[in-house]
Amino acid sequence: MQLSRQVFALSALAGASAFAPAAVSRAAMARGRSCYHVQHHLARSVNKGWAMQMSTEASTEEGAAAAAEPAAPVGQLTELARLEMRVGRIVEIGRHPDADGLYVEKIDIGEPAGPRTIVSGLVAYCSEADLLNRDVVILANLKPVNMRGVESAGMVLCSSNADHTQVAPLVPPEGTPLGELVTFEGHLAAPVEAGNRAVKAWKKVAKTVAVGEDGVARFTDEALPAAFATSKGVVTSPLPGNIS
Repeated sequence: MQLSRQVFALSALAGASAFAPAAVSRAAMARGRSCYHVQHHLARSVNKGWAMQMSTEASTEEGAAAAAEPAAPVGQLTELARLEMRVGRIVEIGRHPDADGLYVEKIDIGEPAGPRTIVSGLVAYCSEADLLNRDVVILANLKPVNMRGVESAGMVLCSSNADHTQVAPLVPPEGTPLGELVTFEGHLAAPVEAGNRAVKAWKKVAKTVAVGEDGVARFTDEALPAAFATSKGVVTSPLPGNIS
């Protein structure tokens, strides 16, 4: 009677899946096995069942965690991939104190340190009123340069006509968060740190970026052409021509 209670208790611990091993154990008792042997057999069955359950739960949790991780970027590591183009907003603008053709702008790209100072040669093409509070695309990882006594930490990207008599800043899609990285389909997003490496990449890329007749800014290299894009759409300009 005591042995039957012990067998029943171990079977209950094992759950429904352990009833078959319990039946085998009862048969073992009928063949003269001791209570110890029966209990040992059932305990092994229970432990095995728990181990299988824990393994299944762990696999399920690992699968869920993997599914929650963002997909790895897909694309090639090109010179374009090394550039850091970000959406920004001109929050302050004024004339350069020592250069008539230059503006000194404060551009917010969402950095904790606050807006960046960028110097642009746009005086002949755009008024201060046209540029203030305007969203633009900047090249953010060029090596900072001294422009007539003012350090410029980037470049406002613009399109221009063939004879450079007209220049217009690129226009990011409405609603794009400040600081968002401009990306290119087929190219990895792998910007290098600000410095000479980015300058070299830009010199190569600058020959193959332009705004088409449809107003869309594109990387036009035949091997891997792509539009300038954000999470809200493609970057545009009202002025077809080369980007610089």
